[in-house]
Amino acid sequence: ALEELLKAEKLMKQDYFVLHHIGLIYMKGSGTIDTLKAYDYFTNAAKYAEVESDPESVRIYNELDKSRNYNHKTIKLIAAESFSWAAFAAYVNGNFSDAVANQKKTVKYRNEPHDHFLLAKYYVRNNKVAEGVKSLSKSIEKDNIYATLVFKDLDLINEEKVRKYILKINQNINEKINTLKGEYASIISEEVNSKYEKLGKLLNEQYHKKMNGHLVYVEYLKET
Repeated sequence: ALEELLKAEKLMKQDYFVLHHIGLIYMKGSGTIDTLKAYDYFTNAAKYAEVESDPESVRIYNELDKSRNYNHKTIKLIAAESFSWAAFAAYVNGNFSDAVANQKKTVKYRNEPHDHFLLAKYYVRNNKVAEGVKSLSKSIEKDNIYATLVFKDLDLINEEKVRKYILKINQNINEKINTLKGEYASIISEEVNSKYEKLGKLLNEQYHKKMNGHLVYVEYLKET
C-alpha cells in the first residue's frame, strides 16, 4: 500500500487523501513506523485539505466512511482529521507545542468532545495547565463521560490542578444530591421515597459511577 501511495504522491503532491493515508502507514504500519515522516505527511495533508473548496472532493470520503455525511459545509472535517493525527504524531515525537497548535485546528474545524479532551492533554503536557483545564471543562460540558476518562490518562490525572477540578465537580454533584434529598425528605410518598433512596445510593457510589450520572441523573430525578 505504501509503495502504491508513494507513486500516487508523485503524480499529485497536493492530494491530501493520499498524503493522509501515507501518514497513517508511517504512524501505524507494521514495519513502516516513522513518526517524524508521519507528522510531515499529516501536516501537509491538513494544509491542502484546509483550503479545499470543491464540493465534489468529498465523494471518496463518503464512500469510505458511511458514518458521516460529508458535504460542502463539512468538508473541513477532512482537514480536522489530518490535524488531529498531526497533533498525535507531534505528541509522540515529544513536540508538545506543535501538538497543541495542530489540535487547536482540529477543535476549530470539528469541535467534538474528544477533540477538546485531547487538546487538554496536550496543553497539560506542554505545561499550559490552566488552558488544559479549560479545554477539559469544555469536553465534559459536551459529554460528561470525559470526567471519568481523566482517570485513564496519565498526563491529566498526574496534574494536581486537574485533580482539583475533577474533585470540585464531584463536590458540586454531592451538593445537588443533598439539595434534592432535602426537598424530598419532607414529602410523604412512595414514589418520592424511592427517589430519595436512589439519591442516597448515588451519593455513596464510587466516583466513576457517580460521574457517569454527572448532572444528567440528578436532573432526571428532579424532572420525574
